[in-house]
Parts: sequence; structure tokens; C-alpha cells
Amino acid sequence: MSTKKKNPRQLALPLKGRPRGERAPKALPLADVPPRPAWTPPPPLFVVPQAPASIGFPVRRFEATLRGIVKRPIRVAYNDNRSQLVSYKQERDGVRLVRISRILLKGSPDVWREVGQWVRSPNRSQLFAQGTSSRHFLDQPAVKEFLEQGRLRRRPVPLMAEGRVYHVGRIFSRLNARYFKRECDATVGYARMTGRVRTRTMQLGAYDYDDNVITIHPVLDWERVPYYVIEAVVFHEMVHWLLRDKLHSGERRCMHPPEFNRHMARYPENDRAEAWLGRYSYRLIQRRSELLRELRRARRTR
Repeated sequence: MSTKKKNPRQLALPLKGRPRGERAPKALPLADVPPRPAWTPPPPLFVVPQAPASIGFPVRRFEATLRGIVKRPIRVAYNDNRSQLVSYKQERDGVRLVRISRILLKGSPDVWREVGQWVRSPNRSQLFAQGTSSRHFLDQPAVKEFLEQGRLRRRPVPLMAEGRVYHVGRIFSRLNARYFKRECDATVGYARMTGRVRTRTMQLGAYDYDDNVITIHPVLDWERVPYYVIEAVVFHEMVHWLLRDKLHSGERRCMHPPEFNRHMARYPENDRAEAWLGRYSYRLIQRRSELLRELRRARRTR
């Protein structure tokens, strides 16, 4: 009899032998052994859309070209964005994070150099300007088709034209009949607030050239905002619609050329509206904070 103490932390299982007189089972022949099923990886939780297979990925040469021009620490991240092909932001560690659409990797080294020049100095760059290699690359049929597919996949966001105080749809109709001969076919409505604000500036209106949509900031839907102010903002975006082909004909964008200012002079209350916005812009920023607090409270009560 063994006097060795058992470890209380070990789990002892009783071993039962084969009954006396019973033979051990014969091993199955190899032909009768069922084959093991082939292992297949589990499906991914999400699928990242990829660029067409015809687009090559010369990542090392592209990044070497970029770093040779930028002359500063950069980190490159690749995506399949079809609306904003290149962007960057400065991170806290001093490294510039550059986001590149994979479609640009199909371009020539001249296109890569123009991208690097834009990352180094966006204000002096001629990226995608008429006559440049990057513009010629965008004009290729395969690239146009790739970008157009992304534009068609965008889901339209329903807009509300009726607000608490002002109905921008009616304002748009009056201006369209009086100044644009009822030819402006854009959709107008209040923009949706996302609940996130990072700057002390605010865009009161915007015109989307791809979707032909005019959006007005809901901060203007306020009883303390005069009627001529919101009307001037709507008129401003309708002038963008009027000059959409001239401003976006492939040349370097100039959002407010002299011709734009001449059209704005047709609205008699334009100077008065700009004076009011220059004087009370801080109140609009405060009003935006109030609307954001209301939005957050509404989300918490859902």
C-alpha cells in the first residue's frame, strides 16, 4: 500500500478495466476510417469592400515616393473612399496620418508625386487641377466608372423642410420664382445634427454638387434670427447651384469668384444679412450648443 499523500488539488477519476473474458475491439482498416473534414475558416464579422482586382497595390513604391517628398514622419492608411481620395491629419505624436484611397495606387509615379506635394503643402498644390497628371488619371474611363459606383451607392438622407419657425421649402420656392425663373431643381431641407462639434466655426448652408441638395443649418430655425438672414443663406446656396458647371468644370475650384458676388448683389438684403451675422455669430454658436444638449437629452430618454 502506498503511503504517498494525494494532492487535494488534483481530480482523481476512477479507472474501470475491461470485463473479464471480453476481447479488445479490432482496429478499423484504413479504408473504413472516415476522412476528416477539411477545415474552413469561420466567416468574418464584417467585410471591407475592396477595389477592383485590376487595381494593383504597389504600396512600398508609393510610400517611398510619398516620404521622399513630404520630408516628415507620416503614417499611411488605405481605404476605398470614392468621394475623398486623399486626406490627412496631424496626430499628437507629431506624425501626419495620411488616408489614401486604393484607386490612387493604380496611378503613375507622376500622380504619386502630386499627391505627395499636396500632403506637404495643400495650399500650394495643384492636385486634380486641369492639365495635371492626377486630373488625367481621374478622367480615365475605368477610374470614372469606379468613382461613379461609389456615388450611386450613397443612400439619400431624407430632409425636413419644415422647421419650428421657418419653412425653408417655402423660402426656396419664393426665391426660385423671383430670381431663378423656377429653374432651380435642387432639393432643400434642414441638415441633421450629429451631436459632435469640434470647432468654433459653423457652416450655415451647403450645396452638394453630386446629389443636387441644399442643406441649411437648423440653428437658423430660431425666432431670434431675422427672416432676411435665413433667406440670404438659402439664396447663397442657390447661386452655388446656378454656377455649378462653371465652378466645377475641371479647373481649380474658386467657390466665390467675381461672378458669384455679382449674383449675390441681386438680393437686396444681402449686406444687411451679412452685417447681422457678423454681429451675432456668437449667439448662433451658443444656440448650436443648446440644440446639441436637447439632442443628447432626447437620445438618453429613448
